Amino acid sequence: IVNRLNKTKVERTPDLRAEREAVNAAERAERKQHLREKKKREEIDRLEKERQSEMRSYKGLMVTDKMTSNKDIASSNKSLQELEDDFM
Repeated sequence: IVNRLNKTKVERTPDLRAEREAVNAAERAERKQHLREKKKREEIDRLEKERQSEMRSYKGLMVTDKMTSNKDIASSNKSLQELEDDFM
C-alpha cells in the first residue's frame, strides 16, 4: 500500500514569492478601484450640493429683463388701476 501511495505522491514546490506578489497586486488594484469609486461619489455629491445651494439662492429671481421701474410704468399709457388688474 505504501509503495502505491509513493507512486502517486506529487511534491509541489510553490513559488511563494510570485504568489505573494500576485496577491499584493490584486489587493492594490482593488484598493485603487475603491479609491476611484470614492472620488467619483464625492464629486457627484459635491455637484449635487452645488446644485442644491444654487436652487436655494436668489440669483435666478433677480433678472433685470423681468424688472420694471416706476419710470417704465409712468411712460406706458396704462393707468395704475389697469396695471394692478393685469397683475393677477
